[in-house]
Amino acid sequence: MQLENQRSRWWYLLPIFLQIIGGVIAYFVLRHDDPGKAKNCLFLGIILTVLQIGLSLIAGVVPY
Repeated sequence: MQLENQRSRWWYLLPIFLQIIGGVIAYFVLRHDDPGKAKNCLFLGIILTVLQIGLSLIAGVVPY
């Protein structure tokens, strides 16, 4: 049985500020030490990117 290292919660800031790019970076850094947190960071980056694109379309910033 392999023990997982606990990584800092500060890693969640990377996908918050850099969205999908930050999520991918955090995923590849954390995937061996803390796979659960790595997946969460990746999902957070994807969700924030989709939200930004959706809100941009709704606000009319990006034409259909």
